Amino acid sequence: MGRRAERNSRHWQHRWRMLAEQNPSAELMRLANGYQVSQAIYVAATLGIADLLGDEPRGSDDLAARTGANPGSLFHLLRALAAVGVFREEENRCFSLTPMGHCFRAGANRPAGPYAAFIGRPYQWSAWGDLLHGVRTGDQQDASFPIDAPPVQPQRFLGSYPSLARQHHRVGPCAVARQ
Repeated sequence: MGRRAERNSRHWQHRWRMLAEQNPSAELMRLANGYQVSQAIYVAATLGIADLLGDEPRGSDDLAARTGANPGSLFHLLRALAAVGVFREEENRCFSLTPMGHCFRAGANRPAGPYAAFIGRPYQWSAWGDLLHGVRTGDQQDASFPIDAPPVQPQRFLGSYPSLARQHHRVGPCAVARQ
């Protein structure tokens, strides 16, 4: 991570800590709504929005036409992700990439798009819905990859991040329940 990115990361960590201290209830609500941001990131990664944006701002209607998405829905998705710093909203319903958004590009130094596309898949996503059951009962059934899930290897998406692949297996919903 470069010095500028490191400073930016420290800045945001400091800002979130300050917000949490000033209004712990609002911060807890922000964390509870994290699943919404996670799904929005998954959709943007799956549609390849960052690669379509490239180095130039593009209009949301153009992006919708290129991805086959509904123009109004995609505009709202992009605005939501701009609110959390993934994209930057420009004038006239145009959007551009932020440093975080660049991580979604296929040619990024450490691309995060494949991981976001993997982690948001329905079978991966829904496995966390059973967390309460696992914590209450200690049931060790692995819900991360249900029988009807397509045969996908996390390493395909996490191959360039061996530590993330190991972490994924350690902190899946059932692993959390077992700990």
